[in-house]
Amino acid sequence: MAYLQTLDIQRPAEAPAERMVLVEPSTVTTPVAPKPTAEPVTNKITPLPRTGTAIDLPPVSSIELTNGYRFVASDTQYVVLAFTGVDPLYLGEARNALNR
Repeated sequence: MAYLQTLDIQRPAEAPAERMVLVEPSTVTTPVAPKPTAEPVTNKITPLPRTGTAIDLPPVSSIELTNGYRFVASDTQYVVLAFTGVDPLYLGEARNALNR
């Protein structure tokens, strides 16, 4: 502690700073042409005809395939996913998505 009390720090002399000359910027005025007035844009959007959408198609009650399988849309459907070589994190995410 005594060392800090007797410590004498000498600062080297600094070179005098250059004087800064402040000059106000000259204002240059350039004539500005008035903007042409544009007519308001009216969007004329015509809707596309709805063809081939679910609205135009009749509802599917049942479909019979050639192998004897009959798909009935009102029946309960089951899904099986086989994950091989997949990280367990993704298995948990898939399980959560199917349970929702």
